[in-house]
Amino acid sequence: MKEKEYFFIKIKNYLDKQGLCLDDILWDKIWSYFNCLNRVNRNKNLVSNNVELDAKIEMFCDSFFAAIYIANNCFCSDIYDIGSGAGFPGIIIALVNSDKCVYLVESSRKKCSFLLLVKTMLKIDNLVVINDRVENINNKQFIISKAAFSIKTINCLKNIIGKDACVVFLLTSNQLEDFRKALLVMGEFVMKVERYCTIDRERYLLVADRT
Repeated sequence: MKEKEYFFIKIKNYLDKQGLCLDDILWDKIWSYFNCLNRVNRNKNLVSNNVELDAKIEMFCDSFFAAIYIANNCFCSDIYDIGSGAGFPGIIIALVNSDKCVYLVESSRKKCSFLLLVKTMLKIDNLVVINDRVENINNKQFIISKAAFSIKTINCLKNIIGKDACVVFLLTSNQLEDFRKALLVMGEFVMKVERYCTIDRERYLLVADRT
């Protein structure tokens, strides 16, 4: 089976289970994003070169679940993807949620160059790339992150988001309990957990509303 056919079958099967149907234009953009990532990654190491096809598909599935969650639950017009890296989950969020403006915050100039390339190539008008450190972002109402925070850095959330704001973390089962405990210690968040599966991995959205 060719790579493109395999990619489409895996993603479509996943999206069918989530109740999301993409039109041909979106499918073309998703495939172009995947191809661009593979091409640039050979020299730029945006994600590990040891990551196999199935693992890359998992990244897309992760991002699609986050995009669907935002479509159904987020009433903010601006979404900040903190530590966007190679664009997961922010680029997929922007493609699925054309009514929202998605800001990709990334400290690496190399990765920002790639994100700008994808934005231009795919003509994603509701996407903004910000080359800055997470510490310099403040008072936002809705942020999402897959890799920007650790238990040691989570305290900076107090400056990044405002009152009555929401932060969503994409986590593995190993990360979930540590993040919950850290947020409990901070004492300013009401949390809920959304369990989901990608193709063959169990994952979690930790949704924390600041009170």
